[in-house]
Amino acid sequence: MKLKKIACVMLSGIVFCGFASSCKIKKAEDVIDSDSSSVEVDGSDETEESQLYYDIGDEVETEDFTFCVNSIKNFHDADYFYVVCDVTYTNNTDASVYVSIGDSISGYLDNQKAIEQNYVDYPWVVDNNLLFRSVSINPGRSYNGLIVYLSYKEWSRVEVQCGDVIVVAEINDTEYVELYPNATETTVTSETETTATTPTATPTPEPVVPTETTIGYIVDIQSRTFHVPFCDELMNVPVENQIIIEGNHSSMIAEEYVPCGICGS
Repeated sequence: MKLKKIACVMLSGIVFCGFASSCKIKKAEDVIDSDSSSVEVDGSDETEESQLYYDIGDEVETEDFTFCVNSIKNFHDADYFYVVCDVTYTNNTDASVYVSIGDSISGYLDNQKAIEQNYVDYPWVVDNNLLFRSVSINPGRSYNGLIVYLSYKEWSRVEVQCGDVIVVAEINDTEYVELYPNATETTVTSETETTATTPTATPTPEPVVPTETTIGYIVDIQSRTFHVPFCDELMNVPVENQIIIEGNHSSMIAEEYVPCGICGS
C-alpha cells in the first residue's frame, strides 16, 4: 500500500513539472497591445499590429514625440471648405527634430490627402501668425500652431496623422465657425423708469469682401489647364504632366492658364 502511495506522489510530481516547464512568465515587453490582433499565416502565429486611433484632446506620448490635436474647427465660403486643426508637437528625443507639414504631420479628408494652406484670407477667423510652420524643434521643447486644410467639396471625416498616431474626428465632433456671424441685437433703455425709450437694434455691418483665396493649383503642362486639388478630371492627367502652381483664379488667368471645365478652378 505504501509503495502505491509513493508511486502516485512521484507520478504527480512528474506531471506538474512537465506542465510548469511548458509555461513562461509574461514580461511587459511580451504582452501584445490590446489594440493589436494575432493572425495565423501558413500555420505560424504572426502578430499584426493595428493602427492606433485617438480623439481630439488626447495627448499621445511615444518614444520620439508627444502629439496632441487640441481642437478642430471648420468653416466655408462660397468656394471652399476649411478645416483648422490646433496641434502641439513635443520632441522627446535627445536631438533636434525637423517637423514638416505634409510629411511629419499630414491630414486626410474622407480618406483623401488634404492640401495644407500656408495663408488664409480670413484673418478674423484664422490668425496667419499662428499657423504651424515646418520647423526644427530642440530636445524637450514643444511647438504649437494651427494647420489649415482646404477642400473644394463637403467632407464628413478628418484624420490628422503624426507618425503612427492618427487623430480621427467626424464633422459633428468639430466646431463650426460662422464666417460672417450675424450682429447681435442690442437694446437701448433709459437710466430712469419714467423716460424709457423704445428698444432699437444696432445696424448690421456690411460683410468684408475677402480677396481671392491663394491655393496650390494642379496644372496640366500640356493643355495648360489648371484644377483645384482632388478634381476628378486629374485622374485623366498623367502624373508626369502635373505641376503645382501657387496662385488665385485671377492670377492663373493672367498667366494664360485655362480653368478646368469640371471643377471650375
